[in-house]
Amino acid sequence: MTADERALIQAIIAAPDDDLPRLVYADWLEEHGRPERAEFIRVQCELAQPHPCGCDHESFQTSFLTRESIHTCFDRVDSLNDMRRNEYNLKHNRDFLEDVRRTGCRLCKSRIDDVAALRRRERELLGEYPDVSGVRSYLHAAMPVIGGDGWRLLSETENRIHHVRNPKAIVFRGFVAWVMAPLDVLFGPDGCAAALFKSMPIQRVRLMDRAPEEWQWSWRLGDGRNPRFREELPEKLFDRLPGQPDRIFNRVFKSYHTCAAAMKAETVACLALGRALANGESP
Repeated sequence: MTADERALIQAIIAAPDDDLPRLVYADWLEEHGRPERAEFIRVQCELAQPHPCGCDHESFQTSFLTRESIHTCFDRVDSLNDMRRNEYNLKHNRDFLEDVRRTGCRLCKSRIDDVAALRRRERELLGEYPDVSGVRSYLHAAMPVIGGDGWRLLSETENRIHHVRNPKAIVFRGFVAWVMAPLDVLFGPDGCAAALFKSMPIQRVRLMDRAPEEWQWSWRLGDGRNPRFREELPEKLFDRLPGQPDRIFNRVFKSYHTCAAAMKAETVACLALGRALANGESP
């Protein structure tokens, strides 16, 4: 990787919500003989754009077509519930599209056709069998090496319809933006968080082997040994959770009003620790 390319990627990591550095990088890629990678970034950035529509279909702004929907990708459910959720989502999406086609304005109908074409092109560029464009191979090469079966790279659409138990990375707006992996894979003694956060604009993290305690939606401070409970987090993560800790006897915990708030707190802590490790700071 050249110094220019490294600087462009660092600009993307520094401004993960801004599409402009990504599109600048796409132009650079095209100028340097990597047109498929450049097109993939542009296609995914276009897919992430909300549709400015003034008709009654306000749900278009938060439908599965926009970036806000990606935050539903990491529901921690078992395989049976996951299949039921996927069936529901697919039916919901079909019903939504049919409703828009019947009663939506011209812009809505046009947007649906545009998105369908973009989705097809996204699948072609990220296609796994074979990886004709090299996009998936490039992203795999940019990800840190882990044991087991390695990372499963999925687009946002693929993530909704595939149940994957090994660590997975969701590719959004041209780069890996969300990861779901066990705690030790990311933050263990041989964890890959530092390398991951140096190379990708990570915006969301889920720990596959951890979940908040359901009674108070709380995370518990672990003792540094093997966790007895799924809600236990090591001190380096627990201290980065938002909010003040409470104590009952020898139990130290942080509670949240809802499951969503507890999961968001988990992401906040993981992002803070990952970025600190990427910057060479001591956890």
